[in-house]
Amino acid sequence: MDVRTTAVDGCRELQLDPAADRRGSFLKLFQASRFVADGCALDVREVFVSRSHRNVVRGLHFQAPPADVAKLVCCLDGAVLDAVVDLRVGSPTYGRHALRELSAAAANAVYVPEGCAHGFLVTSPEALVL
Repeated sequence: MDVRTTAVDGCRELQLDPAADRRGSFLKLFQASRFVADGCALDVREVFVSRSHRNVVRGLHFQAPPADVAKLVCCLDGAVLDAVVDLRVGSPTYGRHALRELSAAAANAVYVPEGCAHGFLVTSPEALVL
């Protein structure tokens, strides 16, 4: 897994390492020790999946403290334009946003830190987002 910084402090793009063989493919999305080493704090308590059609916008979603949570977002099928907006007052990147295309073909994901709003626009005919 390759981890890249974004325009939003603490937000990371993760380039995952899919493996394929004659049976199909395999993708490790999350490994706690690797996330901690890369400065990502993710305490998984819930997992959501959405299926949406082209041009559907989901978000921008935000949870105010003390209910704020970090998120890991991955497009399992199709493609989306993903957006993260820093709403953390006092953050060095307060008010900035990070846009990334997430897609099954690219095998990438975005780590969204606590205090940031998140949403996406579906750019393929349909998308399945985790």
